[in-house]
Amino acid sequence: LGGGLAPRQVTKKKKNATGAGAGSEALEGDNVDLTLSVLAALTNVLVEESARVAAADTDAVARLLRLLGESGPAAIPARAASALSRLARMPTVASALLADGGHGGAAAVAQFVASHVETLPPALPAAPAAGIKAEAVAAAEEGAAGAWDAGVRTLAVLIASSDTGARTMLAGCAAATLVSCVAAAGATDRIVGNAALAIADLGKEASLLPLLALLQPIAPLLKACHERTGAAQKNAAIACARLAHHPPMLATLKENNGLELIYRYVKP
Repeated sequence: LGGGLAPRQVTKKKKNATGAGAGSEALEGDNVDLTLSVLAALTNVLVEESARVAAADTDAVARLLRLLGESGPAAIPARAASALSRLARMPTVASALLADGGHGGAAAVAQFVASHVETLPPALPAAPAAGIKAEAVAAAEEGAAGAWDAGVRTLAVLIASSDTGARTMLAGCAAATLVSCVAAAGATDRIVGNAALAIADLGKEASLLPLLALLQPIAPLLKACHERTGAAQKNAAIACARLAHHPPMLATLKENNGLELIYRYVKP
């Protein structure tokens, strides 16, 4: 990714796609293992700012976006999304993803997250059932929850760093998905926490409050305040506090004793 990996022959099968992964190619055989290894190494090295700077000057972002639509093991788009979430912290990468009304990649990430909200089962088994290898369960967990988590994290990073115009665009393509993430039974605390944080950042824009109100986010956010823990609980409360600037959503909070709840985390 991003600059000539190895002088190794690879075999790919062309496939048709739209949105996330458009123009991607289906990997076959040991190319899957190679891709997974490269993505794992890339994600690890992108912890360092110098690595993010170097990767931003390559075509890594375009390649990662194509891998979001990979039809092979779910761990491939999961790791691609994880690497992308780290690269999105770079201002130049964020700008590229937000370019052309989100067609630079932000809209594809939103579509990718939406697809996982719709298809992820409510929960994965806590322990492997008889006849199922622990490795298979771990791989399924990485592919499902991992991809979803990384995609939401990327949206949260983009929304946090955006100006009003970009947030308006992101609200149009991602707000409904973010509310669905908060409400989803199969979402981890981290997914809910990042989705709530993104909603809170959208709520900074007064012009977006009517749009957010149409999505009825207060009920799932209050449920997260009651049932989630740690950052997910706190971020849900912060989101409620931001949305309370909209009179109808404030009324909903009052009707559900939400103000007392959010005051535990947010000073009035």
